[in-house]
Amino acid sequence: MNTQIKTLKKSVKDNEGRIKAYKKDKSSDNSKIISELEELIKLNNNTLSELNSQIEAIDTKLEHNDELDAEQKQLTKDINATEKSLAEIANKAREKISSEDAKELILSIGYTRLSDTINEYLDSHIRKLQQHIERIYDKYTVTLGTMISDRDKAVAELDSFMKELGYEC
Repeated sequence: MNTQIKTLKKSVKDNEGRIKAYKKDKSSDNSKIISELEELIKLNNNTLSELNSQIEAIDTKLEHNDELDAEQKQLTKDINATEKSLAEIANKAREKISSEDAKELILSIGYTRLSDTINEYLDSHIRKLQQHIERIYDKYTVTLGTMISDRDKAVAELDSFMKELGYEC
């Protein structure tokens, strides 16, 4: 972008020099060439102003990025200070607690975790057992009376087949 700006500025300066030279030359009518050069200078100046506005927008974004970088550095410092403070607090707490209290606390935490894990396994096992019992119940819900009536129907049907075939029962 900087090379474009330099090239445009040089072009404007060269064209301004040409206009001065054509204005000094009174021997021929150079008004058409001068107006074309002036139009070209206007176009170059417009392009320069557009480029400058783009540069300003980029600079604004860069300033915002610089602010964000500064904020990130400050937050990193704050995090490090907080971690250091936390470590100091933990060390002080360790110094205050006796080994017997620490042992009791650790065992209490371990017991709680172990108890929670065992309860999860028990709940899972109970659910599986309930599902298994429900499957068995669904499978064996036929009553003795239903079985006997089904048997009697099957016997009657077989007797009728036997009579049709000519056998007496």
